[in-house]
Amino acid sequence: MGMPRLRSWGEKEGGREQGPTGGLENLTAFAKGRVAERRRLAGLARERGLERVVRWKPKKADDLQGSGIDTVLAHTLYAIVGALSLQRGGETTNQLVKERILAPLGLRK
Repeated sequence: MGMPRLRSWGEKEGGREQGPTGGLENLTAFAKGRVAERRRLAGLARERGLERVVRWKPKKADDLQGSGIDTVLAHTLYAIVGALSLQRGGETTNQLVKERILAPLGLRK
């Protein structure tokens, strides 16, 4: 018995688009890159209050920007999405990403 083939991001399964950007029409590679831009994701993480609860030791306590706070916050969002995907599965994760990340960043289906 072989392992099932892994689908690529956005590939259809049973007639349905997969991946959080899979069902969005006319989304160019540039637009996808713009959505996932570190600065924009960090801003969304700040709006959601993650900056107050994330635990990390910055290189320069008096200069969070210089220490990479945007990278830390963006990766915190990635980690939350990954954990949700493992715990609740792809369908739930896709719905959350579309509603809580893509929509606030200006992408709607």
